[in-house]
Amino acid sequence: DEDATFIPGALPLLETLAPRFRLCLVTNGTASTQRKRLALSGLDRYFQDPFISEEIGHPKPEAAFFVAVFSALPELSPQQMLVIGDSLSSDILGAHNAGLNSCWFNPRKEEVPKDMQPTYQISRLEELPCLL
Repeated sequence: DEDATFIPGALPLLETLAPRFRLCLVTNGTASTQRKRLALSGLDRYFQDPFISEEIGHPKPEAAFFVAVFSALPELSPQQMLVIGDSLSSDILGAHNAGLNSCWFNPRKEEVPKDMQPTYQISRLEELPCLL
């Protein structure tokens, strides 16, 4: 199935953020699959830089994944970056391992483990702009 299903609020959020921020995609997986998904969904127009684990040579949550991101974006400091994701074990832990702020998208309002505290937590995508 090639159809994209979007989380409610995702497209309006991207429309709001894309003109104001440099949006980068950080994802695990094979490059051909992830690039195809990005193009078929139309989301490639919002993300200036896709960072894919297969191309980087390290998966999230390894700090080396984010070191590669830092070196590709020398004009930005880690303090200017925010990892937004729905996976505690990949996105939030990866941000923590790299010393980055993070925002956990937690629509089911699950309890946050004490050893994996994100900087921010949202349950609806509409909550994100006010944090930035």
